[in-house]
Amino acid sequence: MEESQTPVKAEGGGEDKKMKVLVAVEESEGSLYALSWALDNLFTSACDVPDKTESLGRLVLIHAQQQPLQHFMHPVGPCMTDPHHRSFPVLFSTRESHVYREKQTMTKNCMSCLVAAVYATSSVIDSVRRAQEQNSRNLLERATQVCRSKLVEAEMVIVDGDPKEMICQFAEQMQADLLVVGSRGLSKMRRAILGSVSDYCAHHATCPVLIVKPPKGNHP
Repeated sequence: MEESQTPVKAEGGGEDKKMKVLVAVEESEGSLYALSWALDNLFTSACDVPDKTESLGRLVLIHAQQQPLQHFMHPVGPCMTDPHHRSFPVLFSTRESHVYREKQTMTKNCMSCLVAAVYATSSVIDSVRRAQEQNSRNLLERATQVCRSKLVEAEMVIVDGDPKEMICQFAEQMQADLLVVGSRGLSKMRRAILGSVSDYCAHHATCPVLIVKPPKGNHP
């Protein structure tokens, strides 16, 4: 993790080397605060010199969206053993599916009723995916508006997969000079269960990582 107050500038000597800054964006106020901090502290001169963002560096905003069914491919209920029941993915987490499978051994009849309520058709799955993609676009558009308000141009990237892994992979792929992530301020229990994107990036990213914490008293 690195902290710097130095604005991003092109290096002299021959061809200018533009610093490539990757900012992770998610649905939290802490994430947008991290973006604003990066704009104010790494691209400050862009506010004073309109249309000069390119001379300062390259800014990329990335949002990683998990596939809706990535963790929901475990069949539950009678479809596991009954060949006459068609198997569909279900919109429940892996952990809940395990719980239901345990319940099945105790109350088969009751389980059959529950199963009928959790199966999802392909149209429902497609609807979930479309809604997720639209939410991702809206989120990045909101972040882009923040950049425009400070006269900084930014590129937008949406990737599919686990946010922790995909952000690190993309940072390596684009050969980022700096990765900026926000801190959501998770409790110790939630951090242990869900994991922390910022912690993971700090340990696995191939480039320097700047973790921006929100001001005290601000709970994203």
